Amino acid sequence: RWVGKQATVIEDIPARGLGTVRLDREQWRAESDTDTVIPRGSTVLITKVDGTRLFVLPLELAEPETEQS
Repeated sequence: RWVGKQATVIEDIPARGLGTVRLDREQWRAESDTDTVIPRGSTVLITKVDGTRLFVLPLELAEPETEQS
């Protein structure tokens, strides 16, 4: 049902680990399907669902945020 849909990253997805995406009005834990960092604000494509975890591919990467002192 969710495979093939697009979502927005709301918490950075690390190369190996979990981040968070918004799909419609729901938040889901998400993992990168390419072992690359996907920054917050990026648009991703859902490729697989495993329980309550989505696997995603980046479609449009947002600029990574930098901390300012």
